[in-house]
Amino acid sequence: MAAGISGAYLASGPSRPRLVTIEGSPSLVAVAEETVASFNATVIGAPFDAGLPHALTLVEQPIPRHDLAGLARIRRRIGIPLMADESVSDPAALVEIIRREAADLVKVKVMKQGGLLRTLAMVELASAAGLGVVVGHGFGLTLSTLAEATVAAVSDAVIDGCEAVGPLKMAGDVVVEPVRLDSGVIRLGDHPGFGATVDPDALKRYRVHP
Repeated sequence: MAAGISGAYLASGPSRPRLVTIEGSPSLVAVAEETVASFNATVIGAPFDAGLPHALTLVEQPIPRHDLAGLARIRRRIGIPLMADESVSDPAALVEIIRREAADLVKVKVMKQGGLLRTLAMVELASAAGLGVVVGHGFGLTLSTLAEATVAAVSDAVIDGCEAVGPLKMAGDVVVEPVRLDSGVIRLGDHPGFGATVDPDALKRYRVHP
């Protein structure tokens, strides 16, 4: 496993943020620890140091979401910033992550957290506990992307670089002008709402009939 991670990591190039994602893996805690430790030894060749050219930015959700005790154990032992993603299911889960000191950063999603205000409240809670916050999703359309960009724009707690990359993976959208991510920047306007217009024809085209 470590060799595969090393190859993927090195292919990303020295100038990009690097992370290892073992999201939702059924692996045991010991396997996750060994994987990251092997990566350090074989790729970095030294204890974690953010100044090294091959230093990882973070490790994301290395074990199943409900195992917060295991997440805390991994965080204490790997020496690399650890981000909780699927484990951040609701405010109670976030409080438990904070209590157990199970993560250095947390990732929130507007859809998963239940709306703008609930997401922002969790961002503020994480920030008050000294955690970094990443906003974003892996699969989503323009509306969810703009919602998360809006949350990120109004909070200093959110670190630079949203992970709202869903539109890059989709073959279509439900708005007249889908958001463009090719320049790496999302510009938010001052229009009411998110400034996007829903496309009625697209809704008809993608409607699923039971």
